[in-house]
Amino acid sequence: TDVPLQVGAAVRVETPQRIRFGASAGVLPELYVDLINTAAVQAGAYDEDTATLVKASLKRSLVLRAATGWRPFVRRGFYVEANYTWISLGGDVAGEDFVSLATGVDPPGGLAAQRKYDVDSTLHLLGAELGWEWTLRARPVRLRAGLGFASTIAAETTMEPRFDPVAPALVDRFTRESEDYLDGIYLDYVHVPVVSLSAGWLF
Repeated sequence: TDVPLQVGAAVRVETPQRIRFGASAGVLPELYVDLINTAAVQAGAYDEDTATLVKASLKRSLVLRAATGWRPFVRRGFYVEANYTWISLGGDVAGEDFVSLATGVDPPGGLAAQRKYDVDSTLHLLGAELGWEWTLRARPVRLRAGLGFASTIAAETTMEPRFDPVAPALVDRFTRESEDYLDGIYLDYVHVPVVSLSAGWLF
């Protein structure tokens, strides 16, 4: 796990020169979304309404990470890595009134209707990590603990109505401004410390 980004599985390779490469795939659990939201609300980054909107937009997820680094000491487990994280998020939001409350964007035609929108977001993060690895003597099991940081450098959100709009131009404007709002949330506030913990089999 890389808290608060993913829970999943990883493969790591180390060369004889102790240069390291790794790749992982996982999901962003609801608990981790709650951690990010709680920290942001307590820091005054955004309010509870926006936190609820963010959570509703992140019901589905796929997280891919790639890393490269170096273990400088032959007989020590200390390592340093740089990493890239790609996160695909999806969900749905019900009601222009709720979206408008969180974003400040007026609903189409000034009416608050309980209609649903599909929301999909893609985030790109860069980060770094310092950590330590241990190999158990009795079995080829490797334990790993690391502390790092990940920062969102790009975000793209699309928001599509699940209904046939009576006034397409108004709905397009509403969704476009809501997309920009969510992208701004990700770019401004998804800059998080990352705690990495893993256990694996050594080949």
